[in-house]
Amino acid sequence: MKRTTEEDSNYNHLEKMSVAEILQGINEEDKS
Repeated sequence: MKRTTEEDSNYNHLEKMSVAEILQGINEEDKS
């Protein structure tokens, strides 16, 4: 699977994160 972006991002290690961590990150973005 080709990554949509090659640059570093907050989701660079998304595959290593748990679902809870992913949801927390999304919620934090919504607050900003």
